[in-house]
Amino acid sequence: MLAGTDGDNPQGQQTIDSSGTATILKAKGRHDPGVLPRAVPMVEAMVALVLADHLLRQQGQCSLW
Repeated sequence: MLAGTDGDNPQGQQTIDSSGTATILKAKGRHDPGVLPRAVPMVEAMVALVLADHLLRQQGQCSLW
């Protein structure tokens, strides 16, 4: 691992800006500890979109209604 790339560092991460000047990159705002709480609603929404898409394709091909 490179020095200054620790993602768990609350003080910030060493980087450079567009002009080459050394600076510290700090995260701002609210950050969730993990993706797991958001995963279930995201998967459910994606499944609903895929099912709706397939239903519309089927209706267009076979005229279900």
